[in-house]
Amino acid sequence: MIEDPDDCRLPSLARAALVSLVAQLHAVEERIAELEKRLMAWHRSSEASLRLATIPGVGVITATALVATVGGTAVPLGPTVRRLVGTGAAPAIEWRQGPAWPHLEAR
Repeated sequence: MIEDPDDCRLPSLARAALVSLVAQLHAVEERIAELEKRLMAWHRSSEASLRLATIPGVGVITATALVATVGGTAVPLGPTVRRLVGTGAAPAIEWRQGPAWPHLEAR
């Protein structure tokens, strides 16, 4: 409908605007596909990322992000990492009482 100039259901001004938006959408989709291929290739080349992806609930994006953040190939798969990615027991953290930003309190 948008790309067919003979389709009269859409005014020409709207068609012109939408054709531009559709072209941008296709360009973004192509860029995303390209980045996904690069991310998958990097993931497959990283032993740490592959190991992290074996944790239930951890996919390629989370695994590669963790390796990029933590770094190296010595990423442990112990309870700490499992808690970080949300697949293990909740960490034992004592939250301090009081406002998070005391300088923003009403005076």
